[in-house]
Amino acid sequence: MLERGLHPDTKALLATWRRLNRSSGDKVTGTGEVAPPGFQSQPAIIDRLFMLERMGPSVLFRMAGEQVRAMFGRDLAAAPFTMLFAADYRLLIAAMVESSADCGQPGLVRARLERSDYRALELEILLAPIRDVPGRRLMGLVQPLNALPPLRMPVPSPPLQVLALYPPDPVRWDRNAARPNLRLVDGRAEAEA
Repeated sequence: MLERGLHPDTKALLATWRRLNRSSGDKVTGTGEVAPPGFQSQPAIIDRLFMLERMGPSVLFRMAGEQVRAMFGRDLAAAPFTMLFAADYRLLIAAMVESSADCGQPGLVRARLERSDYRALELEILLAPIRDVPGRRLMGLVQPLNALPPLRMPVPSPPLQVLALYPPDPVRWDRNAARPNLRLVDGRAEAEA
């Protein structure tokens, strides 16, 4: 995946994902911190995160942060991820999501959202697999690249136009390698046990 020219928040989340996915013999940090320096200074990043789950051939939103929902003008829970994109790009997006989930490596989409005020919002969308069930869940970040004033999008927003796809690095793809160590923890399940 191309890493030059990424937004600092995208780089921070990618660095955090990599630190959490080191081999089990590595420690995250000596201080118990998970996020790299500077990541904590970006609390709004939480509102731009989302979670996807592969359900058979579909990839559905499990949850989305407030800014993601506002950006697309709707609640995305249980909505197909590919429906955010123009029809011409949906197969490419589905293939990239599948590749990222299957090989356990992040992928990136650069896209454009045409706003109702005729101004375009350019976005980076990072997808990073989570280890709860290999190949099943992905964490994502929607990162605006240009600073446009907030605008409530029509419901639903127009589809995204794909500018570039950066799939997982095929050199790192090893089907026999250990899966990522990052996993989703459900506090309710632990409390019941």
